[in-house]
Amino acid sequence: MLQNEALAEKMQYAELENTRAETLKTNAETEEVKAKTEKLSVDIRTQLAEMRKMDAEMRKMNADAAKAMAETKWYPLAIGSGATLAIVAIVKLFL
Repeated sequence: MLQNEALAEKMQYAELENTRAETLKTNAETEEVKAKTEKLSVDIRTQLAEMRKMDAEMRKMNADAAKAMAETKWYPLAIGSGATLAIVAIVKLFL
């Protein structure tokens, strides 16, 4: 009977050790997943910051383009007015 109890106790101890080993393995895997998750989170935040920066740059470029288009729209009028004034001045000089 004593041998059976000793054997049962050894088996329980072996099961406890297996459970402990599995728990340690699971904890290590959990920590690994946490580390990967944190790295991905940092990567996502970095990409979001880059996207915001690119968005700001695109808005600035669009504003510059709109300004250039507005200036270009009035350019022929300014040239035409200048040419007209030059012609009027030349005509006045000779008449």
